Amino acid sequence: MRAVFLSFAAVFALFPVAASAQDTELPSQQAPAGGPGGPIVVTGERAKPEKPEKRVCQRSVPTGSLRPKTVCRTLAQIELDRERSVVALEQARSDREMRDEVELHRKPN
Repeated sequence: MRAVFLSFAAVFALFPVAASAQDTELPSQQAPAGGPGGPIVVTGERAKPEKPEKRVCQRSVPTGSLRPKTVCRTLAQIELDRERSVVALEQARSDREMRDEVELHRKPN
């Protein structure tokens, strides 16, 4: 037990020495204040904070339920859902057309 304590003490005793060795930089190694070209100046207009989008809430009764559920979404989310449903519908139509075409070309057994 005493050996464990002494080993921890030896390790912790070295930390201040290591930290002080890192803090002693030569003046030639330190970066000049404001960078190599002097102070940094930023001009222009500040970006205006964005207003949160308007939320649209809809109440609907899910299938198999008697309690209405309120769903609130932004207009961007509604448009994204609409686009995704159009893509899914087109994919389903394409799959059905491919399946019908394969069935037409199958050879009867």
